Amino acid sequence: MANGYVPLALRAEIKNFLNKTTYRHALGAEKIGVKLAIRFGEDPQKAAIACLLHDCAKDMDHEEQRAYMKHHGIKRDLKYPRLSALFHSRTGAHMARDRFGITDKDILSAISHHTVGRKGMTNIEKIVYISDFIETGRRYIGSKKLRERFLKDKSITLNELALEVAKEKLTYLIAAGHVIHANSVALWNELQEKKLRDISMENSDK
Repeated sequence: MANGYVPLALRAEIKNFLNKTTYRHALGAEKIGVKLAIRFGEDPQKAAIACLLHDCAKDMDHEEQRAYMKHHGIKRDLKYPRLSALFHSRTGAHMARDRFGITDKDILSAISHHTVGRKGMTNIEKIVYISDFIETGRRYIGSKKLRERFLKDKSITLNELALEVAKEKLTYLIAAGHVIHANSVALWNELQEKKLRDISMENSDK
């Protein structure tokens, strides 16, 4: 557990605030997030705090989420009003600031975008996006395989990990017949286009 990067008072507060399942998930994400930050040269404290708080609003049900957003003037994504699973990202960023005192814009943005991602994600945003999916408590086979790959393959890049997470999420959503947020598609396209450009450049150098 990455205790050293999160103030003890904040850790105690979030532990008491979340239910046990959500807190275990947050701890797993924090652990992976710190490893990702250290490997890819990012701030491990920002990664630890963002990962620990990324689901701070997850325990509210649909109606509680809507009420919270209305009360605090948080705008819903009008293009996807039925995607209530996305509410907790926006409410979470607000809650991290107003309840838990987080003012760092990198952390708040990472919380806000951790579910569907977006084009032009920062490295801290990618770290939280990835950590949420591959944290140690995830039993989904895709999560386990990608987590093992990250831990064993020291050559894998942050963009490659984010691309694989996007692929797993899109595959699930398509198979389940769900609506896909445009930001998820934009993230996939951006990362895949970069991958193809890199392959083309490697081939041209041969």
